[in-house]
Amino acid sequence: MERSEFRITDKTVWWLTFGSVLLTLIGALAKIEHLEFAKFPLYIGIAIMFTAWTIIFSEIVRSRIALKYVWMIFMFVFPALAMMLYLVLRNRAFRKGVKLV
Repeated sequence: MERSEFRITDKTVWWLTFGSVLLTLIGALAKIEHLEFAKFPLYIGIAIMFTAWTIIFSEIVRSRIALKYVWMIFMFVFPALAMMLYLVLRNRAFRKGVKLV
């Protein structure tokens, strides 16, 4: 697998992914509890998650990885889990020099 760089740093993509999941969870829990501030973190988290999703999805499309279509489907079905799992496996694959599975 060739190393394909993100348009922004890996660390920034990690912060976007983790922050979006955290804000979305906080917003969802606040919405369940019927708190007044629930909409703000939920909407911000979803917007940031869409941004991170777009960055990671475009990287999947551009790079030559094994099972590309499986990753694409996984990104649509379980976006938060797929983003985190992809980033972990991507970094591990680049360190070892193997293909992503």
